[in-house]
Amino acid sequence: MTYQEKISVREKILERMDTLQHFFELEDYETCREILPSISKFFSALTDEDKEYIQVVQSVVDECLK
Repeated sequence: MTYQEKISVREKILERMDTLQHFFELEDYETCREILPSISKFFSALTDEDKEYIQVVQSVVDECLK
């Protein structure tokens, strides 16, 4: 993977994390559920902080959409 490809992946992750945070703060858990897989596929490239946030959002979404 080239340097440019790494930046591109990180940009995609950041954009999707921002979108996820936006809908999570709006308590739109259905949309969060739709967004999560597009971020989770990059799990190995996520920071520890991002991974923790994803896990929290997933838990809340699962709980609220039972």
